[in-house]
Amino acid sequence: MTPSENNKRIAKNTLFLYFRSIFTLGVGLYTSREVLAQLGVEDFE
Repeated sequence: MTPSENNKRIAKNTLFLYFRSIFTLGVGLYTSREVLAQLGVEDFE
């Protein structure tokens, strides 16, 4: 495998991990918001 192919693979994997992290963050923020809305802040603590 040539160095340019390795660099392309590294760049592609980096972008994939970046977008996956953003997606996971969004899902986490949304679900925590929904849990707090359903339970209420008093029940959550």
